[in-house]
Amino acid sequence: MRKGRSPKVRLPPAVEAWMTQRGFSRQRVWQIRRQRLGQCIVCARQREQHALYCNTCAMKSRLRARKYRKNRLWKKGNRGRKPFLSE
Repeated sequence: MRKGRSPKVRLPPAVEAWMTQRGFSRQRVWQIRRQRLGQCIVCARQREQHALYCNTCAMKSRLRARKYRKNRLWKKGNRGRKPFLSE
């Protein structure tokens, strides 16, 4: 196996059959496999503290969501708590 590649992980046959019966896309099946391995569902790097993403992908996801919702950055004196991670 080449460096950086994860081993092939197969879901139990019953789960695979259920997913195909329900019409899960192959992308979603891939994400579920990565999630079961403890990897990021976007880039397959090892997750550290988030449920689905590695730290890099979690930051990118937050920035995309913030831009989509047109949220402003936090300012001292305004409502809300100070963010845990600064941009």
